[in-house]
Amino acid sequence: MTRKPEDDCLICITNKATKTGSHFVPANMIAPCVNKRTEEESFDIDIANGGIDTFFGRANKKNNEHGLITDKKKNHYMYDYIFCPTCEKQLGVLEGKLSDDLMVYLRDPKYKNRYWHGENEMGQHAKKFLKVSNIDFLVLFFSIVLRYDIVFQIKHETKLLPDDKFEKTRKVVDEYLKIGDIIDTIDEASFFHFHLLTKYNFVKVDPTFILTSNNWDEPNIFFLCQFILIWHSATDKKIDKPNPFHNIVNSITSDEPIIAIVHDKVWDMMIGKIVQFKDEFMLRIGEEFCKINERSLDENIIEFQTLIKDMREKDTEKVDLNYTEQAKATMLKKYGREH
Repeated sequence: MTRKPEDDCLICITNKATKTGSHFVPANMIAPCVNKRTEEESFDIDIANGGIDTFFGRANKKNNEHGLITDKKKNHYMYDYIFCPTCEKQLGVLEGKLSDDLMVYLRDPKYKNRYWHGENEMGQHAKKFLKVSNIDFLVLFFSIVLRYDIVFQIKHETKLLPDDKFEKTRKVVDEYLKIGDIIDTIDEASFFHFHLLTKYNFVKVDPTFILTSNNWDEPNIFFLCQFILIWHSATDKKIDKPNPFHNIVNSITSDEPIIAIVHDKVWDMMIGKIVQFKDEFMLRIGEEFCKINERSLDENIIEFQTLIKDMREKDTEKVDLNYTEQAKATMLKKYGREH
């Protein structure tokens, strides 16, 4: 899906989508993963085509010191011509209301009076946001789901949500951005509920991701750097397996917003879903080279991984971290198929 400035805004569908540089995850939420604006450092995995694209913000020293070209590179988390300036501005106001409670105060004991802290009958820890509007909180994450779907369509020509669910989500966000509340879209808002997960502490080496997949449905799962959003709708199939977060849930009927604080092992298990992406990515690479050199799948994957390992060890300055693309180019040259 290609967007142009003369297209309609994908929230209000009334004004023209002339705004550029719209984040599909609020900038403050992704900052721990990619650094602050202009200093970003991110890697976009394209499983379908077997590649990884790197992006360094214009103020990142890996651009300034080494003269890498940035003006033709797209920020992985910013898109043009999806919203109008009015909707974009109101999204910014909403994000500002919740920024500190999500990203500054949540793990700081000095602000413990802003939260209720307890656990449910299954021993799952949780915090309630006592100083945050439930409606504000709901709509922020409704808007993130909406934005993820839009970006998924742009990148992959595929939707995350069926049309009816997308439209329900859009209507809720649209009404809130217009009047600051949910009145006429109560039914639409009631159709969804979600769990939000994080953990108490993050260290630099902790794996965090900003991604989703159309393979994760009923519920949808969105990785938001230091948060995981598990998104349910009223028509999801019922699962008999006990849900440890069953009453740590955000919905239109909630008194206060709530977040599950999971153990490191639980977080690692959830992040382990990304291993599926890595495995599929490697499979695509191996299959691509099987067509070229007639070697076995395992041989090609091992050669590819070995090249990446060698490049990572030799690249002491860490200037160009796009090892996958370098490894592919090396193998293509070796087997007589230049880029």
